[in-house]
Amino acid sequence: MHFGRAPLASIPAKDLKPPMRSATHQAVPTQADTDQLRAFVEWAAERLDVGLETAVGGLFSLTIAEEHRDTFDGAERILYTFDPARYEHSGPDEVELVAPGGRLLSWLRERMIAAGNLSYAIPAGQPQSVHEISGKLFSAYTIEGGNVRLAGCHLEDRLVVRLQYRLTGVQTSEVNQPIELFVGPDGKPITPALIETLGLVELASNPGLPRVNDRQLIGLVNLARHSSADGVRRLLTMVATQQQLGAEKTSADDSERAVLVALDLISCKFAEGKLCFSIGEHTLEAPFSGWAGQLAALPCICPETGRSTHHLALTDDGRVAAAEEIETCAASGRRMLRSELFRCAETGRWLSPEFIETCPISGKSVSSDTMAECPVCGQCVARSNMSEGICSACRELKPVGRDDQRLRRVLKAHPGLARWRHWQLAETNSVYVIAALGLVRRLLIVVGKNQLEPRRVAQANRWQTAWRPLEPARYPDFLA
Repeated sequence: MHFGRAPLASIPAKDLKPPMRSATHQAVPTQADTDQLRAFVEWAAERLDVGLETAVGGLFSLTIAEEHRDTFDGAERILYTFDPARYEHSGPDEVELVAPGGRLLSWLRERMIAAGNLSYAIPAGQPQSVHEISGKLFSAYTIEGGNVRLAGCHLEDRLVVRLQYRLTGVQTSEVNQPIELFVGPDGKPITPALIETLGLVELASNPGLPRVNDRQLIGLVNLARHSSADGVRRLLTMVATQQQLGAEKTSADDSERAVLVALDLISCKFAEGKLCFSIGEHTLEAPFSGWAGQLAALPCICPETGRSTHHLALTDDGRVAAAEEIETCAASGRRMLRSELFRCAETGRWLSPEFIETCPISGKSVSSDTMAECPVCGQCVARSNMSEGICSACRELKPVGRDDQRLRRVLKAHPGLARWRHWQLAETNSVYVIAALGLVRRLLIVVGKNQLEPRRVAQANRWQTAWRPLEPARYPDFLA
C-alpha cells in the first residue's frame, strides 16, 4: 500500500468537524487532516504488515484476518476512505471514514501496542507524587527558628516521544541495532544530558497512563517524525562514522533509509509550585518549576540583600533574610544585616554604627573603645596608629617651605603665622598638623582641611617636649 507522503503538521482543533453518520466517530477530519491521517495509517499498516489495498474512487480495502473480525462485526472485508466528501456521498454502511475515534484507528492502536510498536512508559526513577518532590526540596533548606512548606504544587504529565529507527540497505549488524531519538513536547530533539537527567535511559511500562486519544496520537507522532528529521540525519552520520561506512552510504537522503519501527509515549512529570518559608509570623515565598526528575531545590533570593541562599534566618527587627548576610552586633547583641554593620579593623568584631568611628589616619572603621586621643593634635585615632603615646601623624611631621600648596592655604587663612620662618607639616584625613619653629619658641596649629578652622593651638619652647594647649580665646593672638 502507498498513499504518498505529505508535509506533517499538528492537527488544529478548530478544523475538526462533528461526525456525519457513524456514532463511533468522535470527529470528522477536514482535508487539512487527511495528510496526517494517511501518513499515520501508512506507517502503522507497514509496521503491522496489515493488508490494506488501494481501491478505486479514493477508497482502500482492508481484508480482515479471522481472529480480528469481531472488531468489525464479523466482516471479512471493509472499504475505507480518508475523504469526508466521498464518505458523505456513499451509501449507508457502504464505506467507513478513517477518523479519530473510528474503528480502524482504534484497532491499529491496539495492534501496535500488542506488537510492541507503540507503548506507554514512564522514567523508572521519576517522582510520582507531590510528597516525593516536597521531601527532596525541603531537605535542602535550613530555616532558623522556622520551617518550609508547599504553598501549592501541581504535577502535570508532559509527553516525550522515543522514536526507534532501523537502517535499511546496510548489512552491518551493529548498525542494524535500533537507533533512538527522543523528542520533547515542543517537537524538538532532546539533548543527551536531559535524557540522562530525566531518567529516559531506563523506562518502566505504565499501562495506567491516561492514553492520548487518536487525534492527539496522530498529531504527536507526525509532529515528532517531522521535527526529528534533522536529528535522525545527525544520528545516522554519527553511526556511519563509528561504523566506518563509505561516503556513498551517508548521503543527504540518509533519513529515508531510517525506518521508524516503534515509538514510546513517555509521561514525564513537570512540577510547578511555590515554597513558603516561615519564621514566626514572617514569611517569604519562592516559586519553582521544572521536570520532576531533575527538579532541584533552587536557592531563594533574599529580598533584603539579593543573595541566593538555602539558609534563612530572622533579623531582630523582623526581616527574613539570607543567614549568611546576618551578623550579631558585638556591642549590643542585636541581629542585623551585615550591610548595616561595620567590621572593626582593630578587633574584627561586627558593630552597629553607633559603636563605630573612623580613624582619621588610616580611614578605617574601628570600634569606639579601641580609639585613643593623641596628646599632641587632640585627635582620637586607632590605637594601632599610636606609638609611645603619640599618633603617627604627629610623629612624622616633615619640613615644608612656603611654596607647599597646603601651607600656602593655611597662611592665607591665618596670616599671623607668616611671621614664623620654619614649618613642619603632616596631615590626616581631616586635619593639617603644622609646627611653626623659631629660635626659642615653637607653635603647634591643628586646622580642619576643608574650612581651615583652628581646632587646637599649643606652644612650647625648644627645650620642652610637651605642648601646652592655649585657650581658644587666645587663638587670634597667634593666628590673625
